[in-house]
Amino acid sequence: MRNKLINNLKVLIIVTFLVVISIPPTSQSQELLNSSFRSKNSINDRIPILKQMGPVGSYEDYINSREEKPFYLNKISESISRENKPMVMVFIDSDLASPLSDELSNYIDVLGNVGYDTVTFEVSGGEAEDIKEEMVSYWEDGYNLKGSVLIGDLPAEWFHHDNDFSGPSEFPCDLFLMDLDGSWTDDDNNGMYDSHKDGYGDTAPEIYIGRIDASRIPGDEVSILKKYFDKVNDFWTGVTVRTELGLTYTDNDWAGIESFRHDLGYAYGDYEAIWYPDVYRYDYVNVRVPGEYEFIQLSCHSSSQGHVFSTGGWVYNDEIREAPPKALFYNLFCCSSLRYTENNCLGYAYILDTDTPSLSVVGSAKTGSMLDFQYFYEPIGDGSSFGTALKEWFEYEYPYSDDGGGNNDISWFYGMTILGDPTLIIKNRPPFAENLTGPDNGYNGQKLEFSLDVFDSDGDKIYCLIDWGDSTNSEWLGTYYSGETVLTDHIWQEPGEFLIRFKLRDSRGYETSWSQPSIITIMNNNHPEKPMINGPNTGKIKKSMRFTFSSVDPEDHDIFFYVSWGDGFFDNWDGPYPSGEEAESYHAWSEAGDYTIIVKAMDQYGQQSAQQQLKIKISKPRSTQFTGISIIFERLLNRFVDFLPQMRQMIGLFR
Repeated sequence: MRNKLINNLKVLIIVTFLVVISIPPTSQSQELLNSSFRSKNSINDRIPILKQMGPVGSYEDYINSREEKPFYLNKISESISRENKPMVMVFIDSDLASPLSDELSNYIDVLGNVGYDTVTFEVSGGEAEDIKEEMVSYWEDGYNLKGSVLIGDLPAEWFHHDNDFSGPSEFPCDLFLMDLDGSWTDDDNNGMYDSHKDGYGDTAPEIYIGRIDASRIPGDEVSILKKYFDKVNDFWTGVTVRTELGLTYTDNDWAGIESFRHDLGYAYGDYEAIWYPDVYRYDYVNVRVPGEYEFIQLSCHSSSQGHVFSTGGWVYNDEIREAPPKALFYNLFCCSSLRYTENNCLGYAYILDTDTPSLSVVGSAKTGSMLDFQYFYEPIGDGSSFGTALKEWFEYEYPYSDDGGGNNDISWFYGMTILGDPTLIIKNRPPFAENLTGPDNGYNGQKLEFSLDVFDSDGDKIYCLIDWGDSTNSEWLGTYYSGETVLTDHIWQEPGEFLIRFKLRDSRGYETSWSQPSIITIMNNNHPEKPMINGPNTGKIKKSMRFTFSSVDPEDHDIFFYVSWGDGFFDNWDGPYPSGEEAESYHAWSEAGDYTIIVKAMDQYGQQSAQQQLKIKISKPRSTQFTGISIIFERLLNRFVDFLPQMRQMIGLFR
């Protein structure tokens, strides 16, 4: 009876297991998410270990492959706008700085537009320690350094781990560059670090690292990198089409583990989960890789050159590249797939020299990879960059155990890195604004000017709506690019206190809530008094005449005068003049007639007075012909007077 019960129990267990692994691919469910493994360091020993499916190069091979050069570091650009703004440092191989100058400049501009300060260096020779020293100096100087991007064949630091999965291992370790305050030592002086302790901080990373290097893949290095940075620019400027569909593709050894299948749901509300036995080589290469997914998480045994599926066998790097890979982002739970020190590294096959928008991949340069996926995908779902998400995942895993038996944190995690741009944002983040500037008081009727700097971390175009607090708004202003300034103005017609607030919307439809309001006080501004006009009311054509105008402003504001002369000519807001002071102007009319001079006063804040009028009659001078006869008569009369004494003398002679 006891044996029968035991046998029945065995059958029940087997049936239950078969039911679990035969559940068809499904979308995210919160129940599955909540049931994922979550106990850090307690499950690592229960998860099947990734297998290194092929040989990998040694530290000695790596050193022999590099040309020994003296260290050279030269700052080629710096854009630091304000204290505590997030910063990204960019390091580029000096051989690439000139041929990629345009692409590099565009990339730096994009980083600035999405909210980063940047400092850029060209580098030649040296060791990873030399680059790290520069990063540490900025970090210790108080800059808000978030991460670094390494472009070209820049040096890597290696780690030797005695207590690895199946004995000693050595591998490139970018955690060395990410951890700025830990203590790394080479106890046996063989060129590789073999000890990592807290130092004056801890062993967790302070920043993220991303590598973009085409020096070890087939093809022309410069052309490949130009194509890659064009893809990055397309992503940030909204050209790239986003499907927002994810995929987890899980082979046999991990098919029964919920976190492998469903933790992607923390970043993507829409995703497919496919697992063994529905996982096989042909389907992955010919259906999934060139499919319409935006993010793919693959879990299978691999090497630096290819994946090995339980059903179908090997798929190599060039086959991945030729598929082609259409997803933008990848998480490869695949042994040594990101061992970037190898020729034609598998990770780069997903993102470099493809005619698709593929951009970034996270994975490991050694046996082992990411566990506890939730703590990588949660930051992504909250709008963090690819690099920040990996950094926060590393922070969750801290402290890193080195327990005996091989299944420890160092074995699993120390090879983790990012290939491609680590600053990319997978989840759409809302636009944001800074530096709303403008007056905090003014007068009714006065045009007041305001400005607002707007940003979008995804590089989306931005629209801005301003509520002026007086039952009017600006309507949607735009479009603006990230980093541009909104310039606008408004006139309040009535005095009082008003609340100004704004909201933003990006080109993908994400609309922010209203901002915290700013208070503006609008004071009552009375219009100036009707102006006085002093001047003649008659005149002659083409004769310039003098007029004066004056007005008193109740608030003693400066005055401008508008004068219409009635003949189509006018003085357009001449001034300013102090309140009560006379303004002087001259005018001549070219034709005779009756004219009305109209004058208005306006104060410096736009309030206008009632108009004042003065009528003037302009006449012609006397006739030109009459004037000529008078002159002749006058001349004759003068001559007669002059000749009169002579006539008297002549008359006397005849007597």
